[in-house]
Order: sequence, then structure tokens, then C-alpha cells
Amino acid sequence: MRRVLLANDQTLRLVRVPGEAGVFSFLEHSSPADARRYLEEYAGDAMALWQMRMALAEDSLGLDVSRLDDPEVLDEVALRVSLGHLTIAEELEEPLPEITEPEAASSSAAAPPPPLPRSKKLTWIEVKVVWDSSGKPVANVRLVIRTPEGEEKFHDTNAEGKARVEEIEQGTCDVRCELKAVKRETTLIFVGGGEPAKPQEEATNGKKVSGTLVIAQLENHKVKKGESLDGLAKKVGMTWKDLAKFNWGTDQPEKINEHLRYDVGCTKKTADGKNLIFDDKDDPGLVEMPKPWSVSGLSTGQTHVLRVGQSAVSPPWYFSV
Repeated sequence: MRRVLLANDQTLRLVRVPGEAGVFSFLEHSSPADARRYLEEYAGDAMALWQMRMALAEDSLGLDVSRLDDPEVLDEVALRVSLGHLTIAEELEEPLPEITEPEAASSSAAAPPPPLPRSKKLTWIEVKVVWDSSGKPVANVRLVIRTPEGEEKFHDTNAEGKARVEEIEQGTCDVRCELKAVKRETTLIFVGGGEPAKPQEEATNGKKVSGTLVIAQLENHKVKKGESLDGLAKKVGMTWKDLAKFNWGTDQPEKINEHLRYDVGCTKKTADGKNLIFDDKDDPGLVEMPKPWSVSGLSTGQTHVLRVGQSAVSPPWYFSV
């Protein structure tokens, strides 16, 4: 039985051919990237994503679908389409019945044809990301833009720091970034909206890095007795290893203990004496936690400027070569 992701104007659903009534047009996707571009049209459709998760769950490769976020679901489905495990088809409309020619009107005063329905007036939105210190554009920032229709898609800023969405309805948009295994060197701090009041020369703030950037909120959390690195990480949707890497550049237990001792100021140990633990008296007792950032209510038909910066306080490993 052939498994097919059947697409139409509204969403897509998992079907099996033969056995499903309808007229289909099967699509050819030569690479995962080709299939991914097609599937991105349904990235903001919760029902479509659920159908894609069902397709992955039925696959024989033993993938744990519950651990995948939406972009990873698109990647996995695109891979299976390119391998032939899944097929994408478009649902065609049934042929319209023949229309007979109307008889000649008995009167020359025939009624005028009904007016055509008015189409929606479409517009655009543009988001520009700049350095707060200089006003210079920031490229490669991956934004998630939600349009007035409720569709969410990834948009990376170009060399001018701009991400633009065309052909959308009038209204307001929301913008956010996804924090997936976020790294300090690729994390930007949101400062505010609008052009900088007095642009200055951009200050060097740690190493220059390449790659995809994200915007987040950073909180210096004061640790307390009974808290753990794992518990803090779960509060912001991270693993303890990712949170350790974000703060100290390592996920090795021995090195983490060194940073807990010298950077966080931990002195107390677990019952077996192998690891340090948090306490109210730890000095300075701070762990930096990246939290999701978003801005909502951005009007369409305008360019909205977002000012960002890098973390003002970076640990010693961040500057090492």
C-alpha cells in the first residue's frame, strides 16, 4: 500500500493509494531540500504537521517523533520523501460537467451578470535587525514570522539585515526566535525597537562567529538550595548539557564542577562527594539562562527595526582561542 501525503489548497493529509478516492497528481522531489521547500508551505498548519508526525510514526526506522520539534519534523519527512518512503501528491478537482449553451433571451433587456467577488487586498511586512551600538545591519538572524492569516514560517535576515514577507493579508504580525540547542556565541540580546538614537562605532563583544543567529532574553539567575542544573535547564526548554555549554562551553562533568566552584561559587557537594550542588550562600551564585523572546502587533505595510546586542558579560572561555 503506497503512503501518500495528499496536498490541497487548505492542508495535507496522510492517505494510502490504492484505496483512496479522488484524482491525484504525484510530485517528484529529487532531494530533501526540494521536498522541504514544498512542505514549508504547511509549516504553520497544526493539522498538517500532525499528519506528518503520523507518517513518521508509521515509518519503520524507529524514530521517536515525540522528541522532534516542528522544523525537525519537516526535515525528517522531506528526507523520507527523497528516499521514496513517502510520496507527495496534489489533489485535483473533478472535471466540471459540460455546460449547455443557454437559449436565446426572449427579451433584449437581459439581466446584467452578477458582480465578481472582491478579492482581498494583499500587502507585505519587513523586519530589519541592526546592532544597537552602530545601527549596522545584522545578517543571518533566523526569525519566525506569524502572519495575520496565522501562518508561521522561518525567515533569515539578508546582508541588509532584512527579512521580508510578501502577499499577506492586512493586519498585524508576530515575530519570535526558536531556541533549539542555543549557543552563547550565536545568541543576540533584544534591546528595543526603532533606529538607534545615536549610532556609534560597533563595539567588539567577544569573538566574531558565523552561522545562524537567534534573539533571546538572558536572565542572570541566582541559584538556591535545592535547585539543580537539570532543573534550571528544563525551565527554559533545554538539557543540562546545553545549559552548561551555554554558560561554560563544556558538558563534561569534571569541567562543569570546576566552573561551578570558581565561576558560580559552589562549595557544597552531593552525598557521594562527586559533584557540587547549588546553595543559597553561593557567591556570586549566578547562572545565565536564555529565555524565549518575541514581539507582537507589528503592522503590515511597514518596515520594523529591531535593535540587538551581544551579551554584556561573557565567561572567560568565550574569549579563549
